[in-house]
Amino acid sequence: MKIIFLFVLFLFCSTIWAQDTLIWKNGNRKLTKIVSSDSVIRYRTYLNDFSRTFVVSRSEIASIHYHNGTIEPGELTKYEINRHIWIQSQSIHPLLLGYRQNNERLFEADMLDYVSHNTNDQHILSEIRKTRKAKKSQRIVMWSGVGMFGMGLFLASRGTSGGYTNDAGWASVGFIVASPIIESMFIIPLTIRKVHARHVRKLYNLQLLN
Repeated sequence: MKIIFLFVLFLFCSTIWAQDTLIWKNGNRKLTKIVSSDSVIRYRTYLNDFSRTFVVSRSEIASIHYHNGTIEPGELTKYEINRHIWIQSQSIHPLLLGYRQNNERLFEADMLDYVSHNTNDQHILSEIRKTRKAKKSQRIVMWSGVGMFGMGLFLASRGTSGGYTNDAGWASVGFIVASPIIESMFIIPLTIRKVHARHVRKLYNLQLLN
């Protein structure tokens, strides 16, 4: 129950931190989550029902301040609107378990493949290689832990009759104790992988803006 509560709290805090700000021409400000912004701006608020989407004309807005630091003017030229729509569709957005691009869900491997085929930026390609390398490290750690646990069970079956007084019995205890320690190290390459994957998404999105 405590784990569920902490998970819900984490999601809530993540949502609060990812706030965008709408500034009206009359000076009013509102913390929102921008859903889309082309000829009109669609947004959701945190104070009311978050599932409800509000619509406001660009002519009423002075500027949009996104949570990542990007500032967008309220009124755009036709060229800027078309370019913004294109960037919005090509940008990669995070989901709880994966990514979204052009309204299609992408898993991490799909996202890395897509970006690698659509950029020549060496920094981005380097981050992609680091992400894939961390993924391989994850698999090695995971299967090492599974293998040690299996070996421990096998040796335990051979050493039980001796009351863990023979070598096989003691070895099984060591393997079984060591396997969860190795599995706990799984979090290290997982964290490294997630960090580099986020860098890939961020750098690619910034490249679209330039």
